[in-house]
Amino acid sequence: MLSFSGTVAATTIYSNFGPGGVYDGPATVVAGATSAAYFSVVGQAFTPSGNYQLSQIDLALLFISGTNSTTVSLKADAGGLPGALLATWSVSSLPAIGTCCIVQTFTPSSTIFLSAGTQYWIVAAPGASDTFVGWVWNSTGDTGVCSV
Repeated sequence: MLSFSGTVAATTIYSNFGPGGVYDGPATVVAGATSAAYFSVVGQAFTPSGNYQLSQIDLALLFISGTNSTTVSLKADAGGLPGALLATWSVSSLPAIGTCCIVQTFTPSSTIFLSAGTQYWIVAAPGASDTFVGWVWNSTGDTGVCSV
């Protein structure tokens, strides 16, 4: 689901993709209020083990129906829930559900430092009221703190 890299030595600081960058279904629903699913914004927490400068975030997002658009955010933690906005990106033209191993890469437009032992959130929200996309589960059995 997530992959983060440091800039100096291109260190992956968190990843739960399988070997070769694979992922599998099912997916967590990210959907607008008028979509074919129930309204859902999803956040996944992560905590870096060291201090890093964020260079990219890779997510497995797949289009199901409606408007092919999603907003992805990096947020600070606020008492175990997504908090202050640190960065945001919009993405469209996601690959169709059933497609394997195409990830969306998000790069910050300004410098973002991640601190060791500090929890952060990646949040996926629908890009339009009829958006219905899936944030595909990892293939490693990894689980963590999630907010819906």
